[in-house]
Amino acid sequence: MKVNGQAIAENLNLFATKPKVLEVPVPGVVEVVGVKDGGRGITYAVKLPGAAEDNVYFNTTSEGSSNSYTLIAP
Repeated sequence: MKVNGQAIAENLNLFATKPKVLEVPVPGVVEVVGVKDGGRGITYAVKLPGAAEDNVYFNTTSEGSSNSYTLIAP
C-alpha cells in the first residue's frame, strides 16, 4: 500500500483473521497495489471511519495492477 507515492505497508496478508488498521493522512492519495494472486484473485475491503455511515468498500485488483483512492477533507 502506498500513500502519496510512498510505501507504508508491504506484504499484507489478506487471509489474516484480524483486519489491518493503517492510518493515512487526509487529504492524500491511497494506492492498493496487487503483488501476488493466490489463485482466486486479489480482493480487499477498505473501511473509512466517518464516511457515509462508516461504509466498507470492496474491490479487486490483479498482479501488477493497482487501485487509487483520493481522500479529501470534509
